[in-house]
Amino acid sequence: MAHAVPNSGFPAIPVGHPRLLFNRSELPGLRARATTPPFDTILARMRDPMDTPSDPYYNATHTLDLAAVGVIADEPESCAAALTGAWDIVNRSGLWANTTARGLTRAYYSRAVAVSFDLCHDEWPAWATDTLSTALLANGYSLMLAFDGVNGLGNNHEAVVRRQPHRVEAPLEDGCAG
Repeated sequence: MAHAVPNSGFPAIPVGHPRLLFNRSELPGLRARATTPPFDTILARMRDPMDTPSDPYYNATHTLDLAAVGVIADEPESCAAALTGAWDIVNRSGLWANTTARGLTRAYYSRAVAVSFDLCHDEWPAWATDTLSTALLANGYSLMLAFDGVNGLGNNHEAVVRRQPHRVEAPLEDGCAG
């Protein structure tokens, strides 16, 4: 089933969770390719935890790996493990909602949860997708706001521009400085 705007000239929008990285119709091809070298080796490595499970960066990366394995290898148990990782990031990470943390650092966690959410959406229960959707929106919104005048724009401006004194302003094609 799809939603369409009559006489708009636009194709119908399929009902269901929109995919950001690939369409549902591409899964059979991705799954077939995942059984061939070197992709089978890559997926095997993505399944295995590394040596530093207490490192929050590792937890975010491993959550992403498990979500990808869950969808590409059709392993619901990997999506379940990714949900545990995403839930841990949102509820226990000292950086998730810490407005004094650097914006780019917080964005790393937000990306891990968002991509895992997209990949495993159909495998996760509704309570989880509803709760994580709300958490993602709130965290994304707070990343864009100025918090206390010092952190402005979640520190993204400061982290990217002010901390790079070697940055050179190059003119863009239309003549404007960029």
